[in-house]
Amino acid sequence: MSDFKQIINYLKFFRRSEDAALNNKYKEAIIVDESYKHKEIPHEDDFIFVEKKAVESQNGYIYLGHEIEDTLYLQQQSNGIIEYYIKKDFQIDNETITKYRRIPLYFNDSWEEKEGVEFVEIETPGNYYYSQAIDRIVEISLDSVFVFPDYFVYHPNDLQDITNGDYSFNYKDEEGYTSDYSDLALRALLSTGYNLVSSETKRNVGFHKNDKAGFVFLLPKISQRGGKYYLEYTYYQKGISYNSFMTETAIRLEFNYFGALLEFLNQTVFYGLEGLDAFNSNAKKLFLEDYTVFVENLLHFSSGTKILETLYFVPIFFFKKIDPNFLWYVLEKTLEYSVTNIGLNKEDIVLRILEGIYEGSKSDTIFLQEVVNKRTKSKKSLLHELIHSIDGDNFKKMLQFLWNIWKNSDFSTIDPEKNKFIDITDKNPVLIDYRSTKKLGFHTDNTAIEWKLSSNSIALKVVSGTGIYKEITVRTADGNDIRFVEEKITHDYDYHPLSPLAIIEADNPTFILKDEEQQEDSKFTILPAFVLYANNESAFWENIMTGGEYAIDVLTTLSGVGNILKVGRLAKILKAGHSLIGKSKAVTNVITGVKAFAGVVEISS
Repeated sequence: MSDFKQIINYLKFFRRSEDAALNNKYKEAIIVDESYKHKEIPHEDDFIFVEKKAVESQNGYIYLGHEIEDTLYLQQQSNGIIEYYIKKDFQIDNETITKYRRIPLYFNDSWEEKEGVEFVEIETPGNYYYSQAIDRIVEISLDSVFVFPDYFVYHPNDLQDITNGDYSFNYKDEEGYTSDYSDLALRALLSTGYNLVSSETKRNVGFHKNDKAGFVFLLPKISQRGGKYYLEYTYYQKGISYNSFMTETAIRLEFNYFGALLEFLNQTVFYGLEGLDAFNSNAKKLFLEDYTVFVENLLHFSSGTKILETLYFVPIFFFKKIDPNFLWYVLEKTLEYSVTNIGLNKEDIVLRILEGIYEGSKSDTIFLQEVVNKRTKSKKSLLHELIHSIDGDNFKKMLQFLWNIWKNSDFSTIDPEKNKFIDITDKNPVLIDYRSTKKLGFHTDNTAIEWKLSSNSIALKVVSGTGIYKEITVRTADGNDIRFVEEKITHDYDYHPLSPLAIIEADNPTFILKDEEQQEDSKFTILPAFVLYANNESAFWENIMTGGEYAIDVLTTLSGVGNILKVGRLAKILKAGHSLIGKSKAVTNVITGVKAFAGVVEISS
C-alpha cells in the first residue's frame, strides 16, 4: 500500500464502522449503565465488541428482548454492581400495586415491591442481551452500523509511518489515466513532454499533521488560496463549527489541482453513497454547503475545459444541486464540437452530464422530451447529436440508459388509446416487418432509415415480401437462366424518435443493441424508434470497418436484389461519400467501390 493510500484510508468518512464490518466475527455493542442513552448518538469510545457467533448461540449471552417491553430500570449497588429490573402493575384487593422483577431471571427472583428505591429509567427498548462475562446488559447492534458523531479521536501516532511532506496521488484522472506503469507508458506514447510533467504536478499533494492528539472533525474545511487548494481537518471544540477561523488544524492537505481535491473527497467522503442523506448533522450540512460553494465557483467562474473537468469529478448524485439549465447549456455546447476520449474524456463527461440531469429531473417523460426537443447550434436534436457523437462501449451504455428511462415513460405505451404523447396510426404502426441478419461478418436488413432533421422525425422505408413470385431470365456465362424472384412492396413510415416499435426476435437474430432486461424467450423486442435508428448506425459503421471493397460484393450477393442501393446501407455510403472520403483507408476504398458499382446498377429515387 502506498503512503498516500494510508492517508486516504485513515481519513475515510465511514472508516471506523467499516473496520468493524470487515471483521465479520464481531458486532458492536454498548454497555447499558447510568450513562447509557438509547436515543443519543454514542461516542466511538463507548463501543465494545462482542463475538457474533457467541451472541447468536447465546453462549455467555442471554437474550432479553422478549422480557423488556417498554422500560428497563437500573439500580446501582454500593459495590458497583448494577441490577436490572422490569416493572408490572398487579391488581390486589382492588388496588394497583407496582412490582419489579430482576432480569435476567434467577431461581430466587420474583416480583416484589421496591418502594423508595431510585431507578435509572431507560424508556426505549433495544436489542438487549445480558453478558455473563461482564455482568452487564448490553445493547448489541443489528447488522446495520451505529451513527457516529461528527468527530473522531486523532493521534499523530495513528499515522506514525507518514511524515510531513509531498506525496503522489494515484487516481484515474480527467484523461482516463492513473500513474500505474502501464498508463504512464501509454501516456508517454500519446502525449507531449509538457503534458506528462503537468500530469505529475497535478498529482502532487502536500501533507502536514499536527503533533497534538485530540478530537478532530470527520469532514475537512475546503479553501483556495492563490493557485493552491486546501483540505483542513480541524480540532473539535464544543460550540465552534468545524470551518470556523478559530479552529486549529490537525491535518492539512495542499493540492495543486482542483480535480485531485475533488477526487480525494470522492474516495474519502462520497464513496459508497447514493445520495446526500448522510449529511444530516450540523457539521455535515456545513461541509456540504462548503463543497457546494466550491463546486459552483469552479463551474460559474470558469469556462470550457475547466467546467468539463469539474463535472468529471463531481459525484452523479450531487448533480441535482446544480442548475439543470446550466447543465443543458454545457451539454449543448459540448456536442457542437468533437466528442472523444482522446485527451480530456469528453465522452465520459457527456454521459455524466446526461445522468446528472436525469438525477434532478421531474419525470422520465419530461426528461426524454427535453433530450429530443432541445437543439444544438446547428438546429439538430440533442438526441440525434448524442447518437452521432458517442462511440464504442459508451455508445451502448448511453443507449441502454436512455432505453431504460423510455420503458418507464409515457412514450412506451403501445396501446393507441392509452398513449397520450404519440399518435399511433397506420403511418407509424407499432409492429413493423423489420428484418436484419449478419452473414460473413456483414449486417444486412430490409429497411432504409433516416432522421429527418427538419421535422425531427425518423423515416423508415421497409421492403417486405408479398409472397408472390415472378419468373425472370438472367443471362449467365452458360446462357440464359430462369429464376423466380419474390415481388417486393415498400412501406413508408414516419416516427417520432420516442415512438414505440415492436420487431420480431426471430427475424433479427443479430440485432446489435440488445435490451439487457429482456427475457430470453421473448417473441418481440419493444423499443423506441431512436434505438432502431442507432442500431442502424452501428451496423453501418461495423460494415465500414469490416470489409472495405469486399463489403460491396457481399452485401449485393446476400440481398439478391439489384436495387438494394435504394433501401440498404450501400445507398447511405454513396450519399455520404463526399463527407466520408479520407476518414480512413477502409472508408475511402468502400466509397470508391460503391461508386463503381453504382455505375452499372440502376438507382431510382
